[in-house]
Amino acid sequence: MAQEQGGHPVPTDAASVIALMKRATEPGRPSVRILTLKVNNPKGLTTTWRLVQARAEANGSNWMLTVVLSPAPWGKGIAVLDEDKPSATADQYVFFPGVQRVRRFTPLATWEPFFGSDFS
Repeated sequence: MAQEQGGHPVPTDAASVIALMKRATEPGRPSVRILTLKVNNPKGLTTTWRLVQARAEANGSNWMLTVVLSPAPWGKGIAVLDEDKPSATADQYVFFPGVQRVRRFTPLATWEPFFGSDFS
């Protein structure tokens, strides 16, 4: 951390950058954030999704709830509940507003991409 920017040390090694990124995106305390996700298709069209995400600990596990705010009408209200288990396969619970039901999905591998994005 040799450089400084705006009075704060700037990490110069990969491990420090990853630790700072993890601290910012996966805080140890309950948190809520608004996300903007842009999905580009092979034809060059871009769809922008707006999401809200809440993280908290419950029953000894870390949980993450992500809810789609837009695009409407087809995406609005879809909610995904994940248990944060990086070392084991965890179930996902997805609420689909069109059918007013929750479905449980068991991924083949942990940390699969979220809605086909680079996020997991």
